[in-house]
Amino acid sequence: QIFYKMSLIFWHDPISEPSRTVYYVIKKLGIEHELKQVAIVKDTRTEEFKKDVNPAGLIPVIKHDDQFIYESSTIIRYLLDAFDPEEVLLPRTDLKERAKVDYWLSWRNTTYRPASDTAIMKMIVNPMFLGADKPSEEECKALVKATQDELAVIEAAVTDKPYLVGDHLTIADVYLYNEILEGHHLFKLELDGKVKEWFDRVNEDEIVKELTDVLLEILASM
Repeated sequence: QIFYKMSLIFWHDPISEPSRTVYYVIKKLGIEHELKQVAIVKDTRTEEFKKDVNPAGLIPVIKHDDQFIYESSTIIRYLLDAFDPEEVLLPRTDLKERAKVDYWLSWRNTTYRPASDTAIMKMIVNPMFLGADKPSEEECKALVKATQDELAVIEAAVTDKPYLVGDHLTIADVYLYNEILEGHHLFKLELDGKVKEWFDRVNEDEIVKELTDVLLEILASM
């Protein structure tokens, strides 16, 4: 069943990697919505937010009609199932093609995100917002290397094709792009070779570029 007219509310912070990917889907598909911009840590960890929006104190969150939906990969799949009958970003009739995209959504959650998020939290968020000591130079190098090493998997995937699963952009590309973008600008994650070519190709998408520009403006002001 495809839904078009139910109300949708979206809690978003443009500095959040997964939140930008959800916003990409909303914009790409032209989904009517109410945007509620919140600040990670400052707003999402309040008792009010946990009580009224998400008990886990995390974003992105959507509320579609009367149902809250949490976790970015779940939200992404839900929105694409509900609003993308043309299967522009996520295959659904061809289950083998669907599995190729699902692999990258899962890989982001289980492999890349833990390494990248640990680096961002320890090197940036905790010292800047939570009063923690910044890690030593040696520890920072180890955190960056753990993330850098994961790019080899992407390098292998795009060596013989322009995008992660084939000849056209899917939600997998946008999801991983947003993760890598953050590391590239926050802790100088190095992009070269086929990874850099793929990264630049994804950024040619107008909506990806729009959301990237918003993030870079925020980072420049910090």
